[in-house]
Amino acid sequence: MSILIPLFKPIHTTDNAGRKVLIQAINTSSTDCIHGVIIGQNGSENPTNWDLNGTARDRPSDCNIDLRKEELMYLKETALKMLPDEIKKFI
Repeated sequence: MSILIPLFKPIHTTDNAGRKVLIQAINTSSTDCIHGVIIGQNGSENPTNWDLNGTARDRPSDCNIDLRKEELMYLKETALKMLPDEIKKFI
């Protein structure tokens, strides 16, 4: 069971391929705790989860995000604070 906590305001960024990404929630039940969508060229929204290194789960590396970007600076820190110890031990 996923426990998604929506962000007050979604975060707009890009993936390594330059596609638009919308970060929408933090999943406190997974090590892939950053939840959002990658916006395809045709406008389709592709649900994606990233870990705290910005690596996209079950996606090519061009779907990864750089958590050092200004708009994502505090996301990793916030997500880590929200994760229960049962999940943190796997990080």
